[in-house]
Amino acid sequence: MASYHFRTKGYSAHTGQAIEHADYIMRRGRFADREDGVHREAINMPSWADNAPWRFWEAADTLERANGRAAREFELALPVELDTKQQIELVRQYIKEQLGCRHASEWSIHDKGDGNPHVHIMYSERTQDGIERDRQHFFKQANKKAPEQGGCLKEEGWNVGKGKECEKLLKARSLWANLQNAHLARAGALTRVDHRSLKAQGIERTPQIHVGPKNKACQHIYVERRARNEVIISGNALADQERTVASELAASQKELAEITATLQQMEARRHIPAEFLSKVETAAAEPEQTTRQEEIAARLKEELDAAKAQKRREAQAKEEPALRRLREGAAKMAEAELKPQERRQAIRELTRDYGDLAKKHGRRKAEMILRETGLAPKIVKEIQAELAAKILELVKEKGIAR
Repeated sequence: MASYHFRTKGYSAHTGQAIEHADYIMRRGRFADREDGVHREAINMPSWADNAPWRFWEAADTLERANGRAAREFELALPVELDTKQQIELVRQYIKEQLGCRHASEWSIHDKGDGNPHVHIMYSERTQDGIERDRQHFFKQANKKAPEQGGCLKEEGWNVGKGKECEKLLKARSLWANLQNAHLARAGALTRVDHRSLKAQGIERTPQIHVGPKNKACQHIYVERRARNEVIISGNALADQERTVASELAASQKELAEITATLQQMEARRHIPAEFLSKVETAAAEPEQTTRQEEIAARLKEELDAAKAQKRREAQAKEEPALRRLREGAAKMAEAELKPQERRQAIRELTRDYGDLAKKHGRRKAEMILRETGLAPKIVKEIQAELAAKILELVKEKGIAR
């Protein structure tokens, strides 16, 4: 089933990121042995890189200004309802409408056959104006008064202030959703996608979390997030049933109110038709039906709460002891105000568990887990400082030079 995914990312110049990532998406160099590259194209390359697109990204990484961006990438999920040929047509139309014919770009469709086909579109924000420029001239600062003396003009609109919406990004996301739906309709598929959030769509459903890759380094995070998603899916299913019952209950109550109002009007006129009496008799049984629906709603809520609790217990049982203690300690600190001595002891215990996780999974993974517990940044810093002090003390005891 088609699902909406749109991610954009920039690659800074003078870091080698653009060159490496272009090789990755196009399956060049050390990535050439990967067999999931279904289709790839290079578009609008300048003459000096026409037959060797990798030279363009090499020049962009080397010649863009020091704080500039060598490339921007779109990563888009492709609908599984479309075959490869239809997916290629969809991507080509999106590039034509989003980038036009003035941006040097490369794109490639990846599909491992696991139901997750996607496309990487990597392009330069430099806008070509028809003037022929060599590689040195291409990336110079643009000269609006004398374009031939400067480089290609940079595309604007991606950099916005913190907390502000990027209008350019919203339009790019909307265009991708609209084109997907148009191609799905053309292929006779009933599925549709929406680029808006569940809240913006008016859908009362808890969003699932991104699970991430399943590998040895992130195995514990993968298992935990899968368990959390199972809880969310079960909860959403029960919540849907609860809303259905509530909707039926509201409809029954509305119908009863209409019948009662009509009855009062007829009673006031001293005239009650025979055909209406049967509706009144049916309405008399509504309180029993209403009570039954309320009982069903209450039972569904109990089942929902029980399912959530069970999934939570299962997820906790799978967690390693240090991770479980870390979460429990974080919850304890969040729930109650501790005395200074109790707080100090809690910090020591959290530091011990943080140290165990760092020893097993590495400092970066342990730091990510620590921040996911929801502890205040101040407490996180205290724990990290406490662990650093312990390590320093241990180094001094063993007489090891730092």
